[in-house]
Amino acid sequence: MKTIEQKIEQCRKWQKAARERAIARQREKLADPVWRESQYQKMRDTIDRRIAKQKERPPASKTRKSAVKIKSRGLKGRTPTAEERRIANALGALPCIAC
Repeated sequence: MKTIEQKIEQCRKWQKAARERAIARQREKLADPVWRESQYQKMRDTIDRRIAKQKERPPASKTRKSAVKIKSRGLKGRTPTAEERRIANALGALPCIAC
């Protein structure tokens, strides 16, 4: 009968061995020139497909500038009430202080 500690140790050994095998497989794959060339070819094919798809698409229409730029509207906030509008109009109608 194995104790719990022995089972845990055995499991850790298996995990370590599996990890080392996976790393070794990955290193082999990365070192293989045929695999690397196939990856480069896949990347080139993907780029070519994107370019071809982009050429098929009609050019985007130019957007027209609006008459009033959004930034020139000041702090938009809420719409003023009738009372506030009346006061603002009265302030605007006052003569210039410097005059």
